[in-house]
Amino acid sequence: MKALPLLVPLALLSAPSVIGAQETGTLLTRRPATVDGTSKAATRRTMQQVAICTVKTSPGRVEVALNTPVGGEDSTYMRLMSSLADGDCLVGLAELRMPPVVMRGALFEAAYDRAFGRSGPTDFKAVPAINYLAPYSAEISSEAANTIALAQFGDCVSRADGSNARKLMATSPESTAELAAISDLAPRFAACIPQGRTISFSRSVARGAIAEGLYRLSRAAAGQSQ
Repeated sequence: MKALPLLVPLALLSAPSVIGAQETGTLLTRRPATVDGTSKAATRRTMQQVAICTVKTSPGRVEVALNTPVGGEDSTYMRLMSSLADGDCLVGLAELRMPPVVMRGALFEAAYDRAFGRSGPTDFKAVPAINYLAPYSAEISSEAANTIALAQFGDCVSRADGSNARKLMATSPESTAELAAISDLAPRFAACIPQGRTISFSRSVARGAIAEGLYRLSRAAAGQSQ
């Protein structure tokens, strides 16, 4: 099976990256939510802390979920992600509504931080190409195609500038440092997107994609299985 080009529709990249807290419980939703009086910075940081807690308490389950092929609403992937989004790490929080793509990115970032912190590798020239299609069958849904395309984009950016990709992971969401790190990486974006396409990136989706690429490349560089 030949590599999937980044020409796959990347509508996910322009989706708002807002997480809201409402009522009680947890909900993965296709539609991002906001809460009156809650800033985007606060909601993104809440998601980050939930992801850090989840990776700390359930690293094995997170690893299984992140390596499970993305599918539809009733897929094994969604069941795994929903179970992760309904644990003790939400104690004391109101309902947390999040798009799966945002939660996925936050979990990859937390997994990277747990495994490598601020001392992970930044040179991936010797790392062979990662086949992001490998977990999937011949028929790929549009959701899976978007997920693969995001992973390929994050891989491409991280290979091109591992130092600034790692620097991005050390910044706080919605901070000036995050914006500066994304700006430093931005010149790499064009080369990682097919010519002739214009894509509007939300910070959280771009950050999550880069987190996945950086995590997988760093594991490969360290001789760990994908």
